[in-house]
Amino acid sequence: MIKTRFRYNIILVVPLFVGIPIVLVTTLFNFSSTFGSLGPGIFTLILLFIAWLFVIVELRDKAIVLYITSNNLQVRRYLGFGKNEKFDLKDLDGFQKSATKGYNYIYIISGTIRIAKISSFYHSNFNEILQFSVKYLNDLGNVHTTISSEIKDAFINK
Repeated sequence: MIKTRFRYNIILVVPLFVGIPIVLVTTLFNFSSTFGSLGPGIFTLILLFIAWLFVIVELRDKAIVLYITSNNLQVRRYLGFGKNEKFDLKDLDGFQKSATKGYNYIYIISGTIRIAKISSFYHSNFNEILQFSVKYLNDLGNVHTTISSEIKDAFINK
């Protein structure tokens, strides 16, 4: 059995997950004393909320724990605390690879949905997962990933 292992830099996401809502709530309660006018305050609250959504999507889609056995794959999102999603290897269509800003990604595909995103940024045994994918799954080729495709993927088919 193969289990993904997190790199040390995953610790950076957790304070953001907790800290942004604290700043958001504090800003809401001290709104009038923090901001002189309504416009900058609303803008700041919107930016904080968007940043928090970004962190949640990162935890859901990329900070995952993946268990691979001889005949199935299990995905647990949110640092491994999310619900267990189980897939038979024979039902998976394959995997795609992508590289962005020095980090590599593997996307496990079932139909048209990316059921798992494994990142060399978050996972220390990325190469082990890649070797498994090459050996047991169909290589669906490289995919060019952009910010817009990541945003679309974050909110479509979830």
